[in-house]
Amino acid sequence: MGGAIGDTCGAVVGINNPVPETQHSVLIYPNPNNGIFTLVIDGIGKDDTQINILDITGKLVLNNTVITSNSETKVPIDAMNLAKGVYVIQVKNNTFNSNIKFIKQ
Repeated sequence: MGGAIGDTCGAVVGINNPVPETQHSVLIYPNPNNGIFTLVIDGIGKDDTQINILDITGKLVLNNTVITSNSETKVPIDAMNLAKGVYVIQVKNNTFNSNIKFIKQ
């Protein structure tokens, strides 16, 4: 009935050996928006990060490269020149890739 501490995760973790948490997040606010919004990238590491905006057909309509930090990076985006509709923002670097939909009103 008993068991060793750590049975559920397959490893024994002591007080002096914490398991590092890797949490990545990419947020867009506000969403929906008028074409002016902020992209918040967190936890993907310090790297050159490609930001692509694709229309609903997959066509690249905007792109940019930013240097993300080890903590939160806020990137202001100006997509006012895009038509109203649904778009996908793609955030990727050597170790991370995420796609998020947003609505331009």
